Amino acid sequence: MSEAKQPFWVKCGACSHTWTAAYLPMEAHVFAKVAKQCCPMCGNGPKNVFIAKQKDGVLTEPAVSTHGAGV
Repeated sequence: MSEAKQPFWVKCGACSHTWTAAYLPMEAHVFAKVAKQCCPMCGNGPKNVFIAKQKDGVLTEPAVSTHGAGV
């Protein structure tokens, strides 16, 4: 029987883009590797990438428009 996976959301401190960094549960050593990501929108990070506001895998961050964002 497999466990239900829930998305783990992160947010870029530079452009406020949010994305799913991983699906949990996952082994800790694998999560440590994928958590060191840069923002796929602007390339910032990984030190300026933070945990996004979420509850039980549902993103609760306010919507941010990335239209016209510089890449």
